[in-house]
Amino acid sequence: MTPIYRAQVLLALQVIEDAGGSSAMDMLSSQLGPAANALSGFQDAGGGLNYREVRIATLGSRRLAEQFISDQNLLPKFFPERWDEAEGDWLIRDGVSSIPSMDEAIEYFETEVRSISENRRTGLVTLTIDTADPVDAADWATDLVTRVNEELRGRAIAGSQRSMGFHEEQL
Repeated sequence: MTPIYRAQVLLALQVIEDAGGSSAMDMLSSQLGPAANALSGFQDAGGGLNYREVRIATLGSRRLAEQFISDQNLLPKFFPERWDEAEGDWLIRDGVSSIPSMDEAIEYFETEVRSISENRRTGLVTLTIDTADPVDAADWATDLVTRVNEELRGRAIAGSQRSMGFHEEQL
């Protein structure tokens, strides 16, 4: 049996509240008023901003998995039985290349490598990465969290810029 190493990252995705009991997102939403719609995708059914759910959804998204697998060139690691290490190319069986599809890679990633669990009582989210290499496990977990943070930071900046443009236009 091949040993499997596990890296876990515990994420606290709670919205910080100020002394008055209002969350930072509630304050931002109230300041922006109707312009808060510029932050599309970050509103829950009640109209408030819900970054915790957006972060969890982004962390578990197919798009993030596909980018990660592609950027890290993980197909040979996920499917070593199809990869010819000496040639640095995919094996050919019965005249057909054995290159795995991205769908196969994402399914493998979602079922064998990455798992996300949420403790609803504490609000903590655990990202778990299981792989045969302990360094890969730690690096991949860190990289995934960094990617989610960067993506959501970029969305927030774009939303803020749209809101500022809206307010400048209104002025």
